Amino acid sequence: MKCETIDMNFSEKNFRDYVHPNDISLITRHFQEVIEKGEAKSSIYRFCLHDDVYAFVNTQSKLFSNTNTGKSESIISTHTIVR
Repeated sequence: MKCETIDMNFSEKNFRDYVHPNDISLITRHFQEVIEKGEAKSSIYRFCLHDDVYAFVNTQSKLFSNTNTGKSESIISTHTIVR
């Protein structure tokens, strides 16, 4: 089994930069659902590990709001490799 080194430098990169171009609509829909419902689980999509090597993952996300203002402040996501 060949061991690959994954570039872990995420500085100035967007999460969507790692999503396969054909799957951008899936992850966009996921985050829209999180904003509307407060939490959601995505469909399985391809996430680039390096070069053209992709893992199939899904994402569970939750929206957190400021308790004083009620305004949305952040989304926390957990990504699970499916295969």
